[in-house]
Amino acid sequence: MSEKIEYGELFDLNCALLSQNDLFLLEKILLEDPRTDRVDIKISFGGTTVSAESFKELLSNPDLPASTDKLSINMQRWIETEDYKGISSGVSLSLNYNHINCQIHSLDQTWFLGKKSQIEKFFKSKKPWYLWLNKLSFAYPAIAVALVFYGSAMLGKKQYSHMILPLISSMVFIIVTALIDKQKIFAFVRIHLQERKKLRFGFAEWCMLIGALSAFATLVQVLSKLFK
Repeated sequence: MSEKIEYGELFDLNCALLSQNDLFLLEKILLEDPRTDRVDIKISFGGTTVSAESFKELLSNPDLPASTDKLSINMQRWIETEDYKGISSGVSLSLNYNHINCQIHSLDQTWFLGKKSQIEKFFKSKKPWYLWLNKLSFAYPAIAVALVFYGSAMLGKKQYSHMILPLISSMVFIIVTALIDKQKIFAFVRIHLQERKKLRFGFAEWCMLIGALSAFATLVQVLSKLFK
């Protein structure tokens, strides 16, 4: 048998927010030919793992939660030719609550490069609107501390009305940081397994709104004092 060259790569992807339709589209990208391609899908939630060979089969399960943050998809292509019999290509996608990675391998360089490009393009289009807020989350604790110091300075000057907004803002930043850390808001991975209900304003949304308004008002207050 002639020597075979295999192309492969393991790479990370950005955070993603996926709907049911997105899952079917992703399956279509991975499963090109049902005669040679096989896919194994697994989701996990609350200590339970559910496996299926298609998203149609998976989503027909009545016991699924509304959403999850753990999904794995393994696709393999089996071929039989005169000089080769075995797995020629494969894709392994792992979506976890705080990371997404993909591993692709193939004997066909064109297929390998094309499939990688398709997957990267797909996940790029599924980035949530709050991606930039996630990237800035490392700075939230420092901002909260700075606001506390500013509020303390206003207290020392007996400017009590000027210390209210900075302290409220600092509390909101601390709460938002804790919620992000626990993936309660701005989730890195969110996979909706049921039809999404109409968005409602909950605790997380109120935190974001109050935080944004407080931070803006604090900025206006600080700038007005600097340019007096």
